Amino acid sequence: MSAALIAVTGVDDVQIAIEPEVREQSHALLVEAGEILAVANNFDQEAAAEVLARLQEMARGVERARKAVKDPVLEVGRRIDAIASEFSGPLEAEADRIGRLIGAYRTSLQAEIAKREREEREKRQQLIEDANRERARLEAEAAAAKTEAERKAAEEKAGELVRQTNAALVESKQAEVNARMRPAGIVERGSWKYEVEDVNKLFESRPDLCLIEPNGAAIRGAIKGGLRQCPGLRIFKDSKVTTRRAA
Repeated sequence: MSAALIAVTGVDDVQIAIEPEVREQSHALLVEAGEILAVANNFDQEAAAEVLARLQEMARGVERARKAVKDPVLEVGRRIDAIASEFSGPLEAEADRIGRLIGAYRTSLQAEIAKREREEREKRQQLIEDANRERARLEAEAAAAKTEAERKAAEEKAGELVRQTNAALVESKQAEVNARMRPAGIVERGSWKYEVEDVNKLFESRPDLCLIEPNGAAIRGAIKGGLRQCPGLRIFKDSKVTTRRAA
């Protein structure tokens, strides 16, 4: 079954663009900023700071406009999610419930299958043991026979015993195979998962299954606490300059 459950119209007609006047202002400002190649004195610093302030203010203005334009779109997205969730929630709940019922049945079925397989294996073992005892008795009877007819009769009984035992073993094996047959309409899906019980033992046995990664949170905490030198680390300050808007 295929259907458009949620319909949204007019999305392709939405035009998103920066206003031409603002683009011209941005271009002019970028040209002006590109002319600043070095800051060598207080005059250069004041000029650069003024351009920096305008660059940052324009970027902040675009960010404010982006949020103002995007907020209604995000609200539409939230409404779409809510409608889809309201619709699919009962379906997923029922699917989950029925899936659990099938899972419980399959668990019970697997236990029953294991029981049948065990019983059939024990049955075959008993058949073999009984047949061996009876065959030994018949062979002894044939060896002790006083006449040729008695000997042949005992041998024929032994041969028939072997045929009957083999047939019973085949029937038992087929019953074990039939016990493993899956119910019609049931498809078992799943994926292998894992849980690490002891990472140290895992690393000792299979280091290729482990990763060594730096603890970024711990490193930043140590730097805030005063760490400046550490083997394996290069600690440096990434300096940036910003401006404050006048009140």
